[in-house]
Amino acid sequence: MKMKFIALVVILFPLLVQAQAFQIDKPPLPIDSLKKVLPSLRDSARVDCLNELARSYTEEETPRLFDSAWSLVRQAYAEASLINYIKGLGVVVINRQQYYLLLNGLEYLHQINLWRI
Repeated sequence: MKMKFIALVVILFPLLVQAQAFQIDKPPLPIDSLKKVLPSLRDSARVDCLNELARSYTEEETPRLFDSAWSLVRQAYAEASLINYIKGLGVVVINRQQYYLLLNGLEYLHQINLWRI
């Protein structure tokens, strides 16, 4: 049992690190540029743009943008599911996790009164 767990960790750890690395390495794109190009995109390019826009919103770490980021994550999920775009769905999962982490962090800071919202 212990060996199975260790083998699972050895196999999955590099995948998890790599999944996070592509998001961390590149800076977020400007929100206004993404919003401008979004209406002209279709299919996987549109899902990629929605994902990038959601990531840019969450990178801002501004509470007023979190609702917009969540809306974009949901829209990207719906459109990626519709066209069966697996990579887009994977990025949606990462963006969703980042959203929840930031949201929980803000709730914690609000509870201890370090940051007034």
